[in-house]
Amino acid sequence: MKRLLVLLILGAICWGGAVLLAYSAGNVVGSIQLAASDLLFVRAGGPRLGRRPVRDEIVLVLYDTKTANALGYVHQYERDVQLYRALVAAQAKLVFDTRMVATASADEFQKLQPMLEEMRSIRDDGTLLRDVWLSAALLTENHARYERLIAQNVVNSNPHAVPSLRSRIYPLVQFNGLGPCESAPLLIARRVWGLPQLDPAQVGTAMRESGIMSAWHTYSPELVPKTELPKKPYPLGTQEITWHMFRSTTPLVPPIGFWVSYDPLVTSYNRHSYVDVLEHATPQDFAGKVVIVGFEKEIDPTSDTYEVPSVAGKASAAEVVASALQTLLDGRMMREVPRAVSLGAIALLTIGLTVLAGVLRPLGALLAASAVLLSYYAVATLAYRAGWYVDAVVAPAVGLVGGVLGGSYGSWQNLRARQRVVDMFGRYVPRAVVSQLMLKPQLEALSLGGVKRDVSVLFADIRGFTSFSQDMPPEEVLRQLNNLLEIMVECTFEEEGTLDKFIGDAILVLFNAPLDQPDHVSRAVRTAVRIQQRLKGHPSGLAVGIGVHRGEAVVGNIGAAQRMEYTAIGSTVNIASRLCDLARSGQVVISSSVAVVLDGAFELQPLEPVQVKGIKLPLAISLVNTENKQA
Repeated sequence: MKRLLVLLILGAICWGGAVLLAYSAGNVVGSIQLAASDLLFVRAGGPRLGRRPVRDEIVLVLYDTKTANALGYVHQYERDVQLYRALVAAQAKLVFDTRMVATASADEFQKLQPMLEEMRSIRDDGTLLRDVWLSAALLTENHARYERLIAQNVVNSNPHAVPSLRSRIYPLVQFNGLGPCESAPLLIARRVWGLPQLDPAQVGTAMRESGIMSAWHTYSPELVPKTELPKKPYPLGTQEITWHMFRSTTPLVPPIGFWVSYDPLVTSYNRHSYVDVLEHATPQDFAGKVVIVGFEKEIDPTSDTYEVPSVAGKASAAEVVASALQTLLDGRMMREVPRAVSLGAIALLTIGLTVLAGVLRPLGALLAASAVLLSYYAVATLAYRAGWYVDAVVAPAVGLVGGVLGGSYGSWQNLRARQRVVDMFGRYVPRAVVSQLMLKPQLEALSLGGVKRDVSVLFADIRGFTSFSQDMPPEEVLRQLNNLLEIMVECTFEEEGTLDKFIGDAILVLFNAPLDQPDHVSRAVRTAVRIQQRLKGHPSGLAVGIGVHRGEAVVGNIGAAQRMEYTAIGSTVNIASRLCDLARSGQVVISSSVAVVLDGAFELQPLEPVQVKGIKLPLAISLVNTENKQA
């Protein structure tokens, strides 16, 4: 119980340290968690446990190196219109060109307008789109005419104060001269699903009812009026978009976006070279597809490239838009696990590993810890595939720290227990028995106190030793005594008996304690016979009388914490002593409780029952024939 309490405290300390670290160095810890999650779930070259296939309906057409070598590095609007015609003729479902064009003056707009007019003539149903930025005056004047041709790839405007979030959190809306409008992925998703485009007033209402304006007010109280509506998902048809806040660098882009899922590799989308499509676009490649046009990242003249978690290098704007669009179409916006759940998981993992490592043996602890960690990552993978961002590094790392501490404490405790076994039993039982006891450090015999056990008790007393030693030098007395006792101890250890104690020139031996010995009665009698046979004809001329009795006794450590002795007490021990007193030199006297178990294994000679102190009825006894070994 004490060990478990200490292990729980160690686990709680590790958990508290993890919580303190998370709050004091949240940005650093968050970056490590994000990097570990990327490596584990989406990074190319890693295990990619969260991987999913790209959608076949999304196709990329890139102005790549092959195109630049054939057509030059400066693209022309006339060729873009030719590309659009080729894609529409190939029955593309929707075309969106991510290559932004911006006009701030009427002169610039006059150069752009022919392309917009050509786009209207090709398809004016909202399924041919391009990233176009117009000044407020130009937009107001031309809104009705070109509204269905324009969609913004908002990440082009670099609204994120934290560069690493540019490709992760895609802004939901942005402001133009008319008010808020949804960003390109949302607009494209609506067109794919056949939903109507929202006007600025409708977008503003959706933002307010989703609690976005309330969150934005907290971020920028000087820009946004205060509202009290709670946070809710942003509606997109039947889909609900879980949104997140980020630090925006411009008031034109609200600091609200959805977390793009990069489980599908951005490099896996079907792609075609701009020049190939220009020359030969077939329905086989584009019929019913959503086509996203853009620059290849290697030749993008605007350096409009982004670090994405699924590849080591950068991705093009077209690849980012494709990933954002698939996130919406799949309805799989990433969201963070609630903090309470995350802290609970850390606590459960840390305390669990600490306790397991502290109570199990090293191999068992290693296997258990491996199973727990694998289970955690299995759950984390399932959660990630369901759209939940799960901590993949802090909880396991803190859990391992707790496991190491718990294992170290457990090993120290086991070492102490083993040392107690050696100290307590090393001089009283054979080495093999000590080895077995060391495998059971929690054995009841190791604690102060005792238990009732069915034991066989052997008393052996050297007859006539007092008179034998009267006229001998002390050194010779001890030499002869030690020689006799050594033989008796050897015979005891051969049958794995426990040498309880030396009592002057006598010994007390226990069987079936501290370890279980189903044949403890036979062991006790064999030991008595061996002793008599080995001491027969001893040079000293001395012999021993032995008494053996079987019964229930209290066995355990008796004494105080400063001085304990492993022994047995009770009437069973007293009766064995009385039987030893009855035995003459060279005899082994056993009780009826011993004889009944032997079942003819030894040659016995019944003796007259005797009255033993402490027993009301006479005790049946027998004499064991020590001339023959076990039958």
